[in-house]
Amino acid sequence: MVWRVDLADPDPKNWKIRFFHDPYSAESTPVTYHKALNSADRVPVYTPPKLALDRDGKLVVIYGTGNARDEARSNRHHIVYSVKERIKANLSGLGSTVEAETSWLKVMKDNSRYIGSPTIFSRNAYWASYAVPTGGKCTLGTASIWGVHYKRRSITSDSQSLIGAFPNPSTGSVTKNTLTNLIVGNSVPSAVNITPVPACVAGCAPTDLSCLIKASANAAAIGKPQFKISAGVASAAQGQYQKPNKGTQPQVGTITRSIAKPRSTTVVTGWDLLFD
Repeated sequence: MVWRVDLADPDPKNWKIRFFHDPYSAESTPVTYHKALNSADRVPVYTPPKLALDRDGKLVVIYGTGNARDEARSNRHHIVYSVKERIKANLSGLGSTVEAETSWLKVMKDNSRYIGSPTIFSRNAYWASYAVPTGGKCTLGTASIWGVHYKRRSITSDSQSLIGAFPNPSTGSVTKNTLTNLIVGNSVPSAVNITPVPACVAGCAPTDLSCLIKASANAAAIGKPQFKISAGVASAAQGQYQKPNKGTQPQVGTITRSIAKPRSTTVVTGWDLLFD
């Protein structure tokens, strides 16, 4: 469960904690996944949620249940949520209450395990997942990275219709469809990290200050931000949980991919009127 703590009062004794959201009994949770409080199929929230503000200044909370260690319980479904605060006025006219309103949710199926915390960047939320192999731990699974709009859904009436953040590489006719996830490996991945790529100047080493000083500022190429995710590498003949073969050693690779730069915000700071 997710709880909301009101820290407005300077005295900690007056801080208030209230229930905010239940991923397995929320209003928008599919009936198939509704679980009683004492149900063994409920999965705890292991990682902290991530917060963002929408255009209206409303708080958006993105979080998921479970982690990669929950492999033995294949019947437990991990769920990722995007919820926003909804302020509801009291009928008495005095004060108000804050409730959670679901923007979208994603039920991780096919034995997929949510790996967070998520990362929010340029209006998109990113997280990793790992699909547990059905043949046992000695076989290879599927590691994926997910990227979706942090708040909106593609179909208003469908809470599980996500707007993908990855371009569709399909060829042929031009399509506006986007992808919500990409397969990045076959071993348990790390959480997603977004890093800025520094500007570079052709012909100059990053550590050669004398070259960089002489170069024109117009010659600098501004790098795009990238997401990074680490995953182990294993061969088809050797599962990720087996000991390395003689003469070999485990390998961990880092997958990187450039993503679009965030939109710049234009703010009107003044105006004027001209009569002719």
